[in-house]
Amino acid sequence: MSATRITAVFGGGGAKAAAQIGALRALEEANLVPTRYVGTSMGGVIAAGAASGATADELSRRFRAVKVTQVARPRAFAPVAGLWFRSLLRAEPLHQTLQRLVPQRTFAELRHPLTLTTVDADTRELLTLGDGGLDFPLQDALAASTALPVYYPPHEAAGRRLVDGGLRAVLPLDVAAQFASDLVVAVDVGPGFDEPPPAKRVRAPGLLLAHDMGEGAQLEKDGVEAHLQEALADAPQFCGEGFRLVRREWPTDIGPVDLMCRDEGDGWIAVEIKRIATIDAVEQLTRYLERIRLDPAMAECRGVLAAQQIKPQARTLAEARGIACVEVDLAVVRGEREPDLVLFG
Repeated sequence: MSATRITAVFGGGGAKAAAQIGALRALEEANLVPTRYVGTSMGGVIAAGAASGATADELSRRFRAVKVTQVARPRAFAPVAGLWFRSLLRAEPLHQTLQRLVPQRTFAELRHPLTLTTVDADTRELLTLGDGGLDFPLQDALAASTALPVYYPPHEAAGRRLVDGGLRAVLPLDVAAQFASDLVVAVDVGPGFDEPPPAKRVRAPGLLLAHDMGEGAQLEKDGVEAHLQEALADAPQFCGEGFRLVRREWPTDIGPVDLMCRDEGDGWIAVEIKRIATIDAVEQLTRYLERIRLDPAMAECRGVLAAQQIKPQARTLAEARGIACVEVDLAVVRGEREPDLVLFG
């Protein structure tokens, strides 16, 4: 391989981020040593470890030594206090663990250039930290990039409230494209929509389990979802006022989105349908939208997540990404019963 400038890009994905350590090992075996790293969320932590010079085996040992209690320590009375608290989990244990995993304090101490991403919670702007971005202490950058809303509070630094970079770019390829490279190796650990579920589940290390963003939503349509998709295809107005169906199973290069519609202004709308929508469903629709928007004619395509039940965390993440959420009742869509009356909308 003649490539001398190799950029490795590691995305978010909660427990699935563990696969990126395996990708590092594969690069080592192929004698492909990245000269630059770009990462976000849990992928950013692994990228930071690799940029420090740690091998894949060393990173694997460090991550496997972390216990869930060292990163996922609930706030007292959190189940009772609910939204009165800034987050369900305390941030301090996570920050202490990040310092043990990546002991360097500054980006300058790393062996290779590293760029992390985060999102300004107030402006929703995607920010880059480290090489080519804002000058932040490394530990602040890691804390900001992993501050997953609902679970952890925003990380406050430089007068900003910063949250998980995966909210705006699960796989920060646009950031990596800013740097000159002979080869870019990107690891997307999102769900493989065309793959069957594994025969045996493997328990991930504590840090990755604690930072997992979903509840293992079923990506294949079960009976209810299939019926719901069929019913909404016949009555797309339940997904949004004035919606009209263009096609079911709109193809993308990573799998089909359930419905492609047009709205009253003739704008494109991609609709993903679930029985129960969790954060995994939001991640799935986000990736569909990323692929659909590569077509200049559909660059403004919006997303709608339709489900009989939408988990609060999924709704929070969807709204942060500009995805509309609609709860629908299959019986109502089919006309089998009248919708429930609401006195005050």
